[in-house]
Amino acid sequence: MNTLSHIVSLLRHRLLIFFCFFAIACFTAYSQPPLNHGTICDGYISISGNTNISGFRLKAELSNWVLYFDPFEEAFSLTVPLENFKANFEMIESDFQKMLRAYIYPQIEIRFPNKNLKNYVLTPVEVIIAGKKITKVIRPEIKTTTDQRSIIGNTEINWKTLGLSPPKRFNGLITIDESINIKFVLNIKNYEQCDLTQK
Repeated sequence: MNTLSHIVSLLRHRLLIFFCFFAIACFTAYSQPPLNHGTICDGYISISGNTNISGFRLKAELSNWVLYFDPFEEAFSLTVPLENFKANFEMIESDFQKMLRAYIYPQIEIRFPNKNLKNYVLTPVEVIIAGKKITKVIRPEIKTTTDQRSIIGNTEINWKTLGLSPPKRFNGLITIDESINIKFVLNIKNYEQCDLTQK
């Protein structure tokens, strides 16, 4: 009888160890994205608009930039500090950072889905700027060469949607239009290791 009890106890102990390892393995696999779901890209993001006198443009160059993957939302995320956006005049950069309250919200983020990303097919894109998340629908242009895949998209955002007021210069003589254009160009090197490929 004691031998039987010992065997049952031993089996229970081994089953408990097995289930513990199984649970840890499952949790690790679920909580961590696969290694191929993060990739390096080049390209740029630009923000442009118009004043009552001329146009303006700020551009952030991307070189060996990390494109992160969120496994829970099945989306790629591109995050760029606002200080990386450069213009022809420092005054434009200063106004841009003040208006977007860069001291509170120091970066812009663009999120797009990992699945069903096809050339000129309607795709929802999230833009997180000045603490606000805006979802826009774009038709991305996708170009493929032997060594990279380029994803090009652009959309317009209204300042009022962000709850912001464009700056005025020279006692209101120079004003900025309410809409701006955000364009991104991402050149992804190891696209074949991701799900970004067109079918």
